[in-house]
Amino acid sequence: MDETQKHANDESSSDDWSKTTFNFLKNFSKFISFCLAISFCVVGQACSNDRLLAALDDRYAYECLTTDDDIRRTLVENKQLLSKRQLKIYVLESFDDNLFTQLKDEENVYIISSELVLNCAEKKIDIPVPRRNRPLYSQHLSSAVICFVGGTRREIHVD
Repeated sequence: MDETQKHANDESSSDDWSKTTFNFLKNFSKFISFCLAISFCVVGQACSNDRLLAALDDRYAYECLTTDDDIRRTLVENKQLLSKRQLKIYVLESFDDNLFTQLKDEENVYIISSELVLNCAEKKIDIPVPRRNRPLYSQHLSSAVICFVGGTRREIHVD
């Protein structure tokens, strides 16, 4: 095999690998959904958002939690459901209130914002599964590449 053919084969295998990796990442939430039974808990003020409820109603199972007792009950159930490979994702209207702080302080809680659900419904894509104990507000920077460059500290010279 000459050098041109070798180089062409290397490029095509690299392209195949890139396409495979991209497709895997693109379909990751579908994979998670396949492995886990997912339901949503719409919490607090988000229960009064008709657009949100309509977006969830089309494709997902959900329940509205308006009282503290309902929230405590689902948090207790959540621990049992995770062992059965069932996942509850909590949907909140705002990440600024005490309700968010209360949920975030719990173990093994998955939190997303109502904005994220509405954006996914608008684009007709699956709602991503957030990482455990890492609330997900939006996907605006999902394709951004951010680089941090380390430098040395400069001494400040005073004249």
